[in-house]
Amino acid sequence: MDKFKEYNEGIKQRKEFEDIMMNKIIEKPHCFKGMVLNEQQRKEFEDASRFLMEWLSKNCHPYVKVIVDYSRSEILEGINNFMTEDYIIARRKSWATGVVEIIKKK
Repeated sequence: MDKFKEYNEGIKQRKEFEDIMMNKIIEKPHCFKGMVLNEQQRKEFEDASRFLMEWLSKNCHPYVKVIVDYSRSEILEGINNFMTEDYIIARRKSWATGVVEIIKKK
């Protein structure tokens, strides 16, 4: 009986999460469509980027990166890097049919 109760609780939590996400999509649909920048926004972005790039070049070594979002900015330093595409799994959705295809690189 506990397993059944656990399963139902999981379903309930999933449904609550989906409802929250759907409300976010309805409230801020631009967040889920992909941005389109006008010419002025592109210029403003370039100016802000150039300012940060200049600051980095004056204050940091060339092996740092910055991540900026709405609530924080972070300077990162890579100590080691290994790159492979052996385990990439991508999803491709056909906009015509709505079918999602999973692709695994070999």
